[in-house]
Amino acid sequence: MSLQRAVAPLTSSAPIILRFAFASSQPSAPLRQCSHIIRQFSSSRVAGAEAKRKMQTSTWQTYTLSTPPPPPSAREAALPETSITGDIPQVHDTRPPSIAVTEAEAQKSKPVKKRRQFNFVPLKKTITLTPRAVEVLRDLSNQPEAKLIKISVAARGCSGSAYDLKYVEKGALSDIVHEQDGVKVLIDPTAQLKIIGSTMDWVEDRLSAKFVFDNPNIDKSCGCGESFMTKDESAAREAEKRASKGL
Repeated sequence: MSLQRAVAPLTSSAPIILRFAFASSQPSAPLRQCSHIIRQFSSSRVAGAEAKRKMQTSTWQTYTLSTPPPPPSAREAALPETSITGDIPQVHDTRPPSIAVTEAEAQKSKPVKKRRQFNFVPLKKTITLTPRAVEVLRDLSNQPEAKLIKISVAARGCSGSAYDLKYVEKGALSDIVHEQDGVKVLIDPTAQLKIIGSTMDWVEDRLSAKFVFDNPNIDKSCGCGESFMTKDESAAREAEKRASKGL
């Protein structure tokens, strides 16, 4: 009796176990997708994207050539038409605007503007030679050993400056060449401002014969006449004295 009770549950459950084993041995059929669930999921994604898009500011909208652009806002309409806010010119419209001129106006002669005239002050000659000085210089140039006279200004004497004349065979590249009546004289460029406008003459007496200068730039000279001081040098010294006194 006890053996039947123990075997009965096993025999009653055998068909169920065989049914599950037979079902597992057969190929499983594909699962059916629920279109309703997919539709809800896809619609929720679109709704979320539209919600995010609405949060942004509509800054620019595309439009085709067939559809006109949207009207400007009130702020843009209030701006005047200038070269900055005006319409964009066409690509091939690069020709200047045509100006209509009548034939009568085109034939009229326009008055010619007068050129501005400049009154140039003639430059002063650095030095002028007298006829006697020209003769002496020509005699020196006709000698077998021809030499040129170079005029310089040396810093010496009571007044500070003195003429310094030397005989040279050839001048330097920086020397100023003064030519008059076929004779040449070399001038040191450092002495040009001190002797500009001077007249060079030849003077002979019982004791000496020498070249002398009539210099309009001299302000003061010593008693012996060996040295001189120009007007610019005198003004510079006066300014130094005033500065030292605190005036």
